Amino acid sequence: MLKSCSVLQYFGRGNSDCGYCHTSSTNITIGAHAHILPAVSYEEMMFAGWRRCGSYLYKFVMSDTCCPAYTIRLPIKDFHLHRSQRKILRSMHLFLKSDIRSNKEFIKKDAHPTKIRVTISETENPNCKLADNPNLSSNCVLKLKKTSKARYKRYISSREKKLLKMSEEDVDLAFLRRKRSRIENNRPKGLDELLQFSGVDWKHSLTFRLLRCHDKANKEIIKTEFELYKKYQSNIHLDDEDDITITSFSRFLVVTNLESSTRDGSLEKPCRGAFHLQYWIDHKLVAVSVLDILPTSISSVYFFYDPAYEFLRLGSYSVLREIQLSREYAEKHFPGLEYFCLGFYIHSCQKMCYKAKFCPTYLLCPVNLSWHKFDSIKPHLDKSEYSVFGENSLLPPVDINLLNIFFLDSVMPFSVYSTLSSSGDETRNELQEVANHLGPNAIKYVIIFRQN
Repeated sequence: MLKSCSVLQYFGRGNSDCGYCHTSSTNITIGAHAHILPAVSYEEMMFAGWRRCGSYLYKFVMSDTCCPAYTIRLPIKDFHLHRSQRKILRSMHLFLKSDIRSNKEFIKKDAHPTKIRVTISETENPNCKLADNPNLSSNCVLKLKKTSKARYKRYISSREKKLLKMSEEDVDLAFLRRKRSRIENNRPKGLDELLQFSGVDWKHSLTFRLLRCHDKANKEIIKTEFELYKKYQSNIHLDDEDDITITSFSRFLVVTNLESSTRDGSLEKPCRGAFHLQYWIDHKLVAVSVLDILPTSISSVYFFYDPAYEFLRLGSYSVLREIQLSREYAEKHFPGLEYFCLGFYIHSCQKMCYKAKFCPTYLLCPVNLSWHKFDSIKPHLDKSEYSVFGENSLLPPVDINLLNIFFLDSVMPFSVYSTLSSSGDETRNELQEVANHLGPNAIKYVIIFRQN
């Protein structure tokens, strides 16, 4: 068990200016530095509300902070595409194929809804009941709405009944069958089909590279990423360029103590650890997604892109691409992979609203650490930014004796540490706070470093 434990140096509470509501000293978090961070340990902490920034781990004090941030994740097998997400994939397809850069520049020929025009002549069909309906013109239009696959199947079943009825009324069935065949060919495609972007004589190419983010062999690539990161931060987040340094970039997104496999990872042969997934269009780096590949999940740490390609909505596109990547890895390499984690969700932050559209997403209750479907808890968040979703709003403190301490070059339970240390009630209260924020599961995978 100790081999799977993180070694953390706890820093306690801290407050800072909020980057979401832009108020001063209202962002309340607790933090720790990870000297050792195995993947299994970090995942348990992540599912208790923690996130990493380099080798620094932090968690929002949800009841006190100005903008409560909920951990959000998605079961990859249950994901289904939203209409707006299909448009994003279609925009990428049209850009790569024909260099079309705006939805206004094209009219999709085979898009849903499909209209089936049934010509009814009263002279040819004197007994047709549809023709006798005063609410219908001589050309009756039946519309197939954009809908889910289940509703689509129900529609086809109902169409069979209509066709049988129309055959009794001498409606041209050959014409209708040709239209129905077109409908079936235009049925909604899956995510894997929509992400297949390749073809002869296409205007642009899109390729991907998966790199170990702390690999020294990638120094030149990191320099390329820094220029892209600097452009993104200064244009999208309006940061001062003088404050954006390669040192801060490396500390934020490159250097980490997250344990990884000894072998090199690639898109075809992935391994556990921290990686950069690079997006290249026409041999130009346009976006980078920092990912953690963990035992049961892939976690999105950060994403930045070239503002010149903002029209492609690369933020949402990257999530779709990485959900599919998670599915492929679960099928071929990691059978236990179940979730794609989208970081934090802040209900009052407009920039984060897109995360809830990747259905079905689940939010972590900050008190009982249980997962709840977003659709079911949205009414609570509409009323109050800080909400408790489970039945038990007050849980008993986590047993502090479950906490392991690294002290005097040895790992020991808290009960032994308390007899050897000269620290008093203040230290005990601090360590009890750590235990409560870790929760009953993650506490088993954490060792707290103490000097006194």
